[in-house]
Amino acid sequence: MEPAFSTRMQGWLFCALLAFLLVLPWALPSLPGYRPEQKFHSAPSHGGHYQFMAHSIFEETGDIDLLVLGSSYIWNAVNTDLLAETLVPGKKLVTLNLGANWRGEDLIYLLLKELLQRRRVHTVVIDPPEGDAGRKEPHYYSLYWWIAGEHIGELNGLDLPSKFRLWAYSYLGAPRHVLGLLRNRTYLINSFVARLSQKALDQGRTSEAAEACPLGTSSSRARRTKSLGFLTSRVETIYEIGSRHSHPSDPTISSTGALLSARTFPEDPSFQEKNISTGATGTILSPATQNNFSSLNRPLPPYDAYFFAKAVDLALTHGTKVVLLDMPRFLDRADHTIVLRQDWRRRFPAPNLFVAGVVPADLFSSLSEDEVRGLYYDVNHFNINGARLFTRAVTPTLAEIYGTAPSSTL
Repeated sequence: MEPAFSTRMQGWLFCALLAFLLVLPWALPSLPGYRPEQKFHSAPSHGGHYQFMAHSIFEETGDIDLLVLGSSYIWNAVNTDLLAETLVPGKKLVTLNLGANWRGEDLIYLLLKELLQRRRVHTVVIDPPEGDAGRKEPHYYSLYWWIAGEHIGELNGLDLPSKFRLWAYSYLGAPRHVLGLLRNRTYLINSFVARLSQKALDQGRTSEAAEACPLGTSSSRARRTKSLGFLTSRVETIYEIGSRHSHPSDPTISSTGALLSARTFPEDPSFQEKNISTGATGTILSPATQNNFSSLNRPLPPYDAYFFAKAVDLALTHGTKVVLLDMPRFLDRADHTIVLRQDWRRRFPAPNLFVAGVVPADLFSSLSEDEVRGLYYDVNHFNINGARLFTRAVTPTLAEIYGTAPSSTL
């Protein structure tokens, strides 16, 4: 039987490579050129507007009045452009909707962590887990944005199988980030050389410029870039507020991040944007309104429970008001109560936490079955008309919460 390596040096090199890969997820933040926003730039755009997230977290500054986080349900349901104009009469607020496709309590926690390190958030609105939903494991795209070295000591309360799953995602993503670093460095070097070449051409030294521009580099490539990850389709920045988005509903991204879909189910070729109002308003869970709510008393899977609690506790620790907002699905349209998976007020008995929603039967009370169907693009997601109706219904409730004095007990 032939040895695995023909020389001792090959064996040592293999061991060195293996050791590098083993420590890579933890060492990645310390590598030269690494920037934390890179992890969002590398995520595929059809899973969420991660370019918008990176811009909002790492480039924008200033306080945020109202932040919306959660799955595609709340991404489609809350029109933050409308909220910015109407939440406080006479004042335009800073509102953001950083929702994304697929449920992921780990993503909610990560976005809150990164954002609260850099910007103050007055109120955060989160769609809580409901029904039998629950990932029970990391978000589909956590291999792109969960860097183990950025979260040392943060998983102490998580069960061991969940830790191994999350570490596995981090191991899968780490080599991609390294390749992204290398590719970005190569691009910046070529761009620098291209700028020198263009300067030489402007001075009439054409021959010298040709010799200084390797690998066919041209000045047209010397454009401003961000540190994009390995899996993005182009090195140039693809961040663009208001750009189209590769989502099954063919939606647009508003300037504040909301996903606005112009479709119905079944498909209505004559779809038009409408201002529909039924006069319904939201309600906040309290002893006086508890008859408007019901609870299934279903526990969350351990993975979801851990990160959901960390996200809520993190926001409360920073003095941010937390609103757990329920959104009605098409199949809920006749319900006379807001059905919660758990009694969230009992689970998080903090004065700055609020549970809110709209009773579905009230929201759709004056609408026909076809009119209600026309507010959704599938059984779970509002379209642009449904988002406008729902947002207007919950605006007074969110305005009441936003205007209350924050508790100083935390």
